[in-house]
Amino acid sequence: MLKEYDPVKIVSLRTLDRDFHGSEEVVRAPQIGDTGLIVAVSGQGENMTYVVESVDPNGMTIWLADFYGDELKKADESIKENYHIPVYPKMPTYLIGALLGSITAYFIASYWLGLSPWWATPLLGTIGALFGVFMLENIGEAIVMTVLLCVLMAVLILSVPGFALLKAAAVPLACGLSSGKIVVGLWKEID
Repeated sequence: MLKEYDPVKIVSLRTLDRDFHGSEEVVRAPQIGDTGLIVAVSGQGENMTYVVESVDPNGMTIWLADFYGDELKKADESIKENYHIPVYPKMPTYLIGALLGSITAYFIASYWLGLSPWWATPLLGTIGALFGVFMLENIGEAIVMTVLLCVLMAVLILSVPGFALLKAAAVPLACGLSSGKIVVGLWKEID
């Protein structure tokens, strides 16, 4: 059974009069023997259809069209080299980010800043870390975000003395966001 992001080869065409789209400079109709990548799947059973995209070596879309399963067969994985396929971290990465965020928030907010209630800081840090793991793309952005958040928190803490609740919420959220982002950024760099 074919699934999203599988490389495929066209082995037959039910109709030659097929709707297709592509980049203006390279667009043409799909042909038997063409290869592409499944970018969406819809339907069930015999009515299952696949949206397939074929690109040139520069990433320009030659055609984007709908096919039935009997028109396609799985192709060599090397076809994927011309495509940008999103890759997401596995659950342990998110859990490590959330755990690190809650621990960081707890120590910075509870011990260093003396904020209370102590139980709220890990919770807010975990929430920040979960936001952090889903937001930015790479370690560079994570480090820049961390530095900016630290500067913002320092300015906030030093300039607004009467807002203890704001400090108690903002510091753990910022710590969690930053540490969660760094964990995911490191994962993406390593992977």
